[in-house]
Amino acid sequence: MPSTTLPTLAEDQLDDILYFARVGDFTELRSAIETSAKQVNVPLRDILLAAVDEPSGNGPLHMASANGHTGPPIIQRIFARVRLIVVAEILNYVLSLLPRPPARTLLSLQNISGNTALHWASLNGHLGAVKLLVQAGADPGITNKAGHDAVYEAEVNGKDDVVEWLLTEGKGLDAGVEGGSEDEVKEKNGMDELQEEVEGMHVGEKAD
Repeated sequence: MPSTTLPTLAEDQLDDILYFARVGDFTELRSAIETSAKQVNVPLRDILLAAVDEPSGNGPLHMASANGHTGPPIIQRIFARVRLIVVAEILNYVLSLLPRPPARTLLSLQNISGNTALHWASLNGHLGAVKLLVQAGADPGITNKAGHDAVYEAEVNGKDDVVEWLLTEGKGLDAGVEGGSEDEVKEKNGMDELQEEVEGMHVGEKAD
């Protein structure tokens, strides 16, 4: 069981964990989590639950799930398969640290905009990450502050393989997806906000 009171991570510890999860550096991520756990003498899973950026509400699963591909299209294609493997490796590791059944607290963690890791994985079309999250217990029916669930985010971004899989295998979803029926302006604004939010998590330089 996780500790009653979660540890407070030092700023550099938190930054390292979130950064390595975002850029897909599995070795460094595991080292950062294990080192932090030893320093404060808590289970590894408590470090994961505590590693949340307070202003944004983003945790390690958000970062790993939002791992996008930047650069010229040819480079994207070359690294697409490699990136999927890295993201899956990190997600598998993070999920393996959770108690059985997995702690829904982390899987259902919503950031300041109400988005879960599954929202971000779906928006980016990372089907492998979507499968891992859902099979581990993530709830596809959770909606963000714009009122969108994961399958809606995938649909409006043309991630048809994710939509098909979620509607077939995902639990807690209706048989169809509807969007913009009541307030199209609000939904469009919510979609724009999510895109900006996730684009900011793409692989890049570590913040000072």
